[in-house]
Amino acid sequence: VVKASPGTFPLGSILNLGKDDNAKVVGTRNGKKFIHAGTYEVNGAKIIITVKVEGEEQKHTLTITKISDTEMVTEHGGGGTIEFKKEK
Repeated sequence: VVKASPGTFPLGSILNLGKDDNAKVVGTRNGKKFIHAGTYEVNGAKIIITVKVEGEEQKHTLTITKISDTEMVTEHGGGGTIEFKKEK
């Protein structure tokens, strides 16, 4: 994550969407590292990520507004935008 609205994903977070529908979000919030693992599905331009956070299931819907080989810009279902750059 290279740019994000407050309340979405922390800057520097890494979103890994595997070929086997497994999702992982790794980042740091309030000085603490976190790893949220779960699954994802794609429905048109929407990526629906389901992860467990402190034992509670959370769903995040990201709507892709721009995508290329190196970047992706999404609107977060809870409000705001998130910009991702692909790691090399």
